[in-house]
Amino acid sequence: TVLATTPDRIEVWAHEVDPDLWIVNGRPAADVVDTWTHAELDTPVIEINLVQGRPSALIAHLMRDVTDGVAHALGVAAAKVRVIVRTVAPDHWAIGGVPAHIARVQPRAAALQRPGTTT
Repeated sequence: TVLATTPDRIEVWAHEVDPDLWIVNGRPAADVVDTWTHAELDTPVIEINLVQGRPSALIAHLMRDVTDGVAHALGVAAAKVRVIVRTVAPDHWAIGGVPAHIARVQPRAAALQRPGTTT
């Protein structure tokens, strides 16, 4: 995986937009949904939220891999896939109510204090 994280740390939400609330080539999607193929209609938008700190090259690699995976899974051209990556400062991201920059240090510090562990 590009992010080198475990699957339990990844959450995915999928939202389908009601065709009455979306426009395709100037027409309500509800008017064309029965006459166009999904490949013609679908423009998947993928939003990824990450804590700041990863290099730009890694984020670019992530965007390419996500684009390729979504295009393959949905059978749409990669050019139709949109990927938005938002990065959030660690002091603006909470894990269990604790800012990420603190929460990520606490498990490491606790492990170092356990009997039988070395520093």
